[in-house]
Amino acid sequence: MTFNLETLIHQLRTAIVVVDASTHIVEANLAFSSLAGVSTSRALGKPFSSIFSFSTLSVISLQEQLHERSTVRDSDVHFICRDGRTITVELTASEIAEDMILLEMQPIDSQRKLTMDNLHEHQHIASRELIRGLAHEIKNPLGGIRGAAQLLEDPCTDEEHQAYTQIIINQVDRLKSLVDRLLGPSQKLQKRVQNIHEAIETVIRLIQVEAEGVTIMKDYDPSIPEFSFDADLLFQTILNIAQNAVEAFEDETQESASLSFKTRIEHQLVLLGVKHRLVVVISITDNGPGVPSDLMDTVFYPMVSGKDKGSGLGLSIAQTLVNQHGGRIDCESCPGHTMFSIYLPLLEENE
Repeated sequence: MTFNLETLIHQLRTAIVVVDASTHIVEANLAFSSLAGVSTSRALGKPFSSIFSFSTLSVISLQEQLHERSTVRDSDVHFICRDGRTITVELTASEIAEDMILLEMQPIDSQRKLTMDNLHEHQHIASRELIRGLAHEIKNPLGGIRGAAQLLEDPCTDEEHQAYTQIIINQVDRLKSLVDRLLGPSQKLQKRVQNIHEAIETVIRLIQVEAEGVTIMKDYDPSIPEFSFDADLLFQTILNIAQNAVEAFEDETQESASLSFKTRIEHQLVLLGVKHRLVVVISITDNGPGVPSDLMDTVFYPMVSGKDKGSGLGLSIAQTLVNQHGGRIDCESCPGHTMFSIYLPLLEENE
């Protein structure tokens, strides 16, 4: 039995696309149609880059690389689909004819993503424990230094020496405040049953004052019932993330800045090693410059910041606050699309 190219690629479960020298799609199979969320008839003849709203893949760069070797592989290629979905694939590119490239795209399975999430979670915990240990070691002598400076600040001492001791006291207080933030929140959760959207609305009212020129959008799921959480801590978490987005807009020249808040319910998710039947997801998305790629794996670590004057504590503290609720925060980012997703168990483990 004879198969032509079109028949063969439609039998494959791997997403297949063939592009010509001008990077236009000349063939695509049903698996690609399902992956990209576009029919094959609409994809044919279109530039490959037009199928997605964003892609880390450069077909032109692939063409250059394939002049030097027969196959190019990339295990971590990201796409944002027109319907808003973000997908990650393992890609293999091969030249099948003169100026014709065959792209094979295999979505990274959920088990691999779960493994990576667990690895990042353990690394974050280890990093926080190291920072907390160092913070305790720093905090102890600070009290002694401040006490000694106060003893030196005698009323009989001349004004110049009093000014010097006051500088010491002020700087010690500043360092103590920083150390307290490194140690993270120490108060117990003040949880009560309430509406999650009220906490988000409080953040939005505050952000609107600071975010001049930023379009704020809301997409709430009205079916989410009231559940138990600490409103003050969750407010601080959402505020930290939203303020980071607004500050990123301030650092870039951007005509149409937007920030969106979305809520949904997901089923059967594992958070911090515990499987939950129902989970509330709060997604905070902006179209700013994105998190620098070299910071993506450590964005929730203490003292990691992409801002010159940033302390690197905002996202670390936010993750800690959500962990206290039995949840977690995920981040996916590329230029023009950054989304932080807050996952909170809707029901307690024993309910």
